[in-house]
Amino acid sequence: MFRLEVLKEMLSLNFIKYFKSAQEKKYLWITGLIFSLVSCFSWKDSAKQEIGYDGPFKDDMIGAFEVIRNYKATLDTMKEFSGENFEILAVVLPEVIRWNALQDYIEIKMNEELGAELIDFSVGIFQMKPSFVLQLEQYVSKNKISRCEFIVILNENAKEVRIERLKQAYWQLKYTYVFWEVANHRFKNEIFNDFEDRIRFYAAAYNYGFTRPIEEIKAWQDKKAFPYGPEYKGKQMSYADFAYTFYQILRVKQFIL
Repeated sequence: MFRLEVLKEMLSLNFIKYFKSAQEKKYLWITGLIFSLVSCFSWKDSAKQEIGYDGPFKDDMIGAFEVIRNYKATLDTMKEFSGENFEILAVVLPEVIRWNALQDYIEIKMNEELGAELIDFSVGIFQMKPSFVLQLEQYVSKNKISRCEFIVILNENAKEVRIERLKQAYWQLKYTYVFWEVANHRFKNEIFNDFEDRIRFYAAAYNYGFTRPIEEIKAWQDKKAFPYGPEYKGKQMSYADFAYTFYQILRVKQFIL
């Protein structure tokens, strides 16, 4: 599963990067606190269900399905996921591998206390940043995507509202749907060779940044930097490959959530 020592290494690299960029080194002591807390935490491999896949990171993928299955009742009530739910979920499911409740709690509190101007951590089951949500809002408003305007926050407490929403799986699922609609609009002129090509490209855009240049997103599709990040030297896969594998399990192999 998602190994504790790798999680510590990943957190160290990410926290130092954020603090240096924010010029807030006085908060570096929090890294030590996090390591102390994380040392008491490990992923619990309680998932035993066969998913019809026997490749790399199989246990992590099983664990991701176990997590998302907890939200099946919510998914079943959301009309946004009645049609292309396999495609939409496949794009974000790899992020569940990197998520855990303890890290999530710490990062939410950091976002709340320090604010997006200093800290912009990924939180929630699909590892969304407040800045990502803001980009979605701005794109929806600028391009007048009416079916997605419900996410736009107009009051003066917008930052706090975004963080509060990101705490909830319901809103993470809503933002997932909006990302899919935004991607359809943003990349409407892209020509995909086949359906696999589109899934992989959308996944790379989600992980790398949908506002980035298209050529950079295409290059990121093949970058083997997931789930531990580009600094990690061990075995990894590209985020796009993870996403397409999840899609195959969900749709092609008829795995039922």
